Amino acid sequence: MNGMPRAQGCAGLCPNRMVFQRAVTAPTMSSNISSAATIDITEKIAAMGLTQIEAAKLLSISQPRVSALLQGKIGKFRLDGLVDMAHRLGLNVSIRIAA
Repeated sequence: MNGMPRAQGCAGLCPNRMVFQRAVTAPTMSSNISSAATIDITEKIAAMGLTQIEAAKLLSISQPRVSALLQGKIGKFRLDGLVDMAHRLGLNVSIRIAA
């Protein structure tokens, strides 16, 4: 391709998954949703076998932003941006609010 390493999936435990799991235990709903979205997005990028540059073009973001996403730096992303990225990858996003 273009010399960039391909995104790797997380078979079993990986450092990123641990970051996401810790974030999911945070008290805010937004953090939970953002963590789940980030996991799904990074897994889809890996499943598609995209390089960071290819993912950046598809997601309409810069390669450094893709790198931050793959490193689990969810604090750098707003929920609406994560939803947009999920849609660009062909993922369906739905939010259900229940009492």
